[in-house]
Amino acid sequence: MIKLYQLISNSLSPKCCTISRKSQVIGLICGLFIGLNSSNVWAQQPCSTLYPEFPLIIDESNFTADRDEDTLYIPTLFHVYYGGLSWPANPIDVYEELKQCNERLLALNADLSDVAPAFQNAYRSAKIQLKLARQLPGGECTSGIIYHQYDPELGPTGAFGNSINSVQYLNIHVAPSNTSFAILPGTLTNQHNPEDCIVLVPPDLLYGENVLVHEVGHWLGLYHTFGPTNSTGTPCGDDFIADTPPTAGSGIDPCNLFLQDCQLGVIENVNNFMDYSNCRSMFTQGQVDRMRSVLLNPSMNRYSLQVAENLVQTGVVNPPDCARSASVYPVQYVNCDSTQVRFSFISNTAIPDSVHWLLEGSSSQFSNSPSPSVAYYSTGNYPVKLIQFFNSEIDTLITQVFVYLNSPTSSLPVINTFPFFEGFESGFTLPNTHMYTTGFPDFTWQLCSFTGYNSEHCLYVPEKNNATTDTVDFVLGTFDMRNLENPTISFKLASALPPLSAFHRFELRFQDDCNALIIGNLWAVLMLNEIFNGNTENNFIPNNSAQWYSAVYNFPGWTLSGNATLTLRLITSGSGNGIVPVPFYLDDFRLGDPEIITADAQLEPSYLLVFPNPSMQSIFVRNTGSYQQEFEIYNAQGATVLSGIVDDSGEILIDRLATGFYTIRIGTQVQRIVKM
Repeated sequence: MIKLYQLISNSLSPKCCTISRKSQVIGLICGLFIGLNSSNVWAQQPCSTLYPEFPLIIDESNFTADRDEDTLYIPTLFHVYYGGLSWPANPIDVYEELKQCNERLLALNADLSDVAPAFQNAYRSAKIQLKLARQLPGGECTSGIIYHQYDPELGPTGAFGNSINSVQYLNIHVAPSNTSFAILPGTLTNQHNPEDCIVLVPPDLLYGENVLVHEVGHWLGLYHTFGPTNSTGTPCGDDFIADTPPTAGSGIDPCNLFLQDCQLGVIENVNNFMDYSNCRSMFTQGQVDRMRSVLLNPSMNRYSLQVAENLVQTGVVNPPDCARSASVYPVQYVNCDSTQVRFSFISNTAIPDSVHWLLEGSSSQFSNSPSPSVAYYSTGNYPVKLIQFFNSEIDTLITQVFVYLNSPTSSLPVINTFPFFEGFESGFTLPNTHMYTTGFPDFTWQLCSFTGYNSEHCLYVPEKNNATTDTVDFVLGTFDMRNLENPTISFKLASALPPLSAFHRFELRFQDDCNALIIGNLWAVLMLNEIFNGNTENNFIPNNSAQWYSAVYNFPGWTLSGNATLTLRLITSGSGNGIVPVPFYLDDFRLGDPEIITADAQLEPSYLLVFPNPSMQSIFVRNTGSYQQEFEIYNAQGATVLSGIVDDSGEILIDRLATGFYTIRIGTQVQRIVKM
């Protein structure tokens, strides 16, 4: 038995959601997190929810018959979180999402004409609307949108603590999370519960046009049409509402308007907002009765929100006359030759109908977008003018934004001709214009003239008895990769693993002096037991190609980089206590687009291709293993934010991840990905 509100950690960190339950109060956390957990098209996991043992029972009789036809209003507060590279959702976009949700609640959405013939006469208006609150409990003015800035290293910790009196307001948190979700209603407590809310991940606010109305349905007592489960394709389920036929639920795509898997001749309601299909557009009369009963039943904890007294106290009726104020928030993506700036704005007490930007000195000096993105080409202060239109009135905000451009620190000339290849053959010297190495003269990379990979020359680090750990860097060059499609680095390594051998490893390191989007120096690690290829002899010298290990790494995110220094680092442990030192050989370094990317290509053993990278919506993966492999995606703190099975398409949806840098693991292979 899980205790009451044993729900989420004190932050909205990306974790699986659970259920809270006590007596008749059931907290349901649910959302539309799309996980690839099986090759079966039905096996979607949009919710990570545990359901109660027994259904939530709500009396659907008319408690106040005289209000049966009235539109019921719910005072609503949006809490928008931002920090680091995550800009605040602008109030115009937030209000547009609210309008779309209300259109769907009132059955005014244009796509109702596409409802399946079997349900063309079944959809109903809920006569429920979310209304932005205009007054807080202390009498302070509000636009209905409250902004919370957070430390990007910590995330929005303690976010639920920002909820304001759940007995008076529906609190909707727009914050980085693993999924969007809502809490089912419970019995009346007359007490504020900060966890009684809806959470939307930012992409669902901006792009998930049916997510908010789906979560409002849960918040007002609706289960999924396929029953108390989060997975479609399970045995046919029941949502305990008479006019929604039993269903196993729909896959995301395609939308089968004639689905009848549960009862032959009974068409299932795939257009229902509480399904998972991509053609959701309606509620039924039974669902409307359920939602309105939750609001009109004095014994339910939603009742107090819609009463006339509360509508006045929250400013939904007779809103206060408040002074308008706003602020500009720029997010900078710093580079050397230009810096991209994404502008957004915050309105504290009123939402404009539209805005106009004047951005002097930028790549686009005029914009009517609520959140324009422009480029600046030199460091300095730039004037920014935001003009807000309120019916016939205009507010103008003028501010200064300091834009910073990086300066490259590498003294090496930038290489921008690809593919770049170095085979270390006759005539090669070290150091040279592009490459150099660090370390002691007798223990560093040096030219080898007695072997190579299908050649006579390579580089090598001779074996040496070192008392302690040593580090040797080979700087491969500084590269401008912005014109590449899929930057791929490859090289050959050879070494041996005698019975008594020390701990050694290679690291591929990447340092971008220009692009602030690409963070973290370490991008790949190779251990000696991965590369030795069965070579176990002392004083090892490779004499055939089979003794070499082929390292291939693909980093599409590097196309953001115009000034990146690549380094191959060798770290060797001490060779005391009879441990045998070993030599290391390197040959055929190449950087450029992949030589072959086809469906029939034979990939190198360490090859993991992820594209497009960066991405906003989804990534595709190819690697040496078969599909149906498990994957995990980790955030910068090492926490798992997404996992599942790679299906035959190779596609993984990442649209609900927050903007930032992640690591994906498939089997033993890892890759850095960028979510834009």
